[in-house]
Amino acid sequence: MMLTKSQIDQLFVFCEKHRVLHYDLQVEIVDHLANAIEERMANTPSLDFDTALKQVHDGFGPLGLRNMTAGREQAMEKRYRFMKWQLFKSYFSLPKFAFTCLLLALVVSMPAFFRQDQLSWVLLVFFGLTALWYLRFHWAVYQRYRKQQRLPLLMTHSSYLYFSPALLAFGFQILNGALKYSGYAAEGLQMSMVQYYLCSIVCVFYILFAQIRWEMWHIVHQKAREMYPLAFAK
Repeated sequence: MMLTKSQIDQLFVFCEKHRVLHYDLQVEIVDHLANAIEERMANTPSLDFDTALKQVHDGFGPLGLRNMTAGREQAMEKRYRFMKWQLFKSYFSLPKFAFTCLLLALVVSMPAFFRQDQLSWVLLVFFGLTALWYLRFHWAVYQRYRKQQRLPLLMTHSSYLYFSPALLAFGFQILNGALKYSGYAAEGLQMSMVQYYLCSIVCVFYILFAQIRWEMWHIVHQKAREMYPLAFAK
């Protein structure tokens, strides 16, 4: 027998009570629960909805719905890690490689226009512009995507779309080193060319990661809108 709309709504409430708060996970679990309950009630006509639900839930084991959600989260993390890698590689093949070359050419050309004792200041400006570039994308993502979403979705959770915070920590180390050399330039302490190129390349990667994150948000939210239109505000 088919479940009624009221019973389906009860399954969504059941998911929320068991701390399944993402709408896409709820839809998947409700579909699984509904099929299992319908099958049990069809095989045992005397079985009521609440008892069938309890039996199906007990079948998940001691962790209950957590077994399903944990597996879904691991699969999502693996999928987005692969997506990041694919998008990153795309910036080293045409046509996006032109953008990467432009950034690298900018880095390489700077020493031709500035003295070596000025490179630390050049790096500070470059790092500042990189930070503004990243913040610009962060704000654009919030304005264009996050504010439009009405219900939480696991597939658009920000934890899957960010890069490792270790890169940010490394960036602060670079900034600290540039400040040190700019502060002691008067004492004859200069940033070596190796240090300049290393720090600049990290800034280039920051810009690429910001681009990749923007592309991921666009792809993921486009797909989320198609799959779960009710999760987005009209």
